[in-house]
Amino acid sequence: MAGRAPRRRPATVARIVVTGLSTAGTVAVVGAMSSSARTSAGSAAPPPVTDASVVTERRGVPVTVTSVVEVHRTVYVDQFGNPLPGPGSPTT
Repeated sequence: MAGRAPRRRPATVARIVVTGLSTAGTVAVVGAMSSSARTSAGSAAPPPVTDASVVTERRGVPVTVTSVVEVHRTVYVDQFGNPLPGPGSPTT
């Protein structure tokens, strides 16, 4: 009886297989989501302009260029919504 192989437990093997499959599925879904986000953002960009005259004038009409700059400012308020001076600002 010393040479007998250990008994296989189907429930334990099934748990290991299911854990592996669910992990692989999770990694695949995360990878697909990240690659689709990059693809959709990249496809929305217009083609690059090679001729400088196209940018300054299109069919005899000057092109208006609008630039937007985002400015983030931190505003400190108390519990009632009243503005407070930020840390490091001079107090009077």
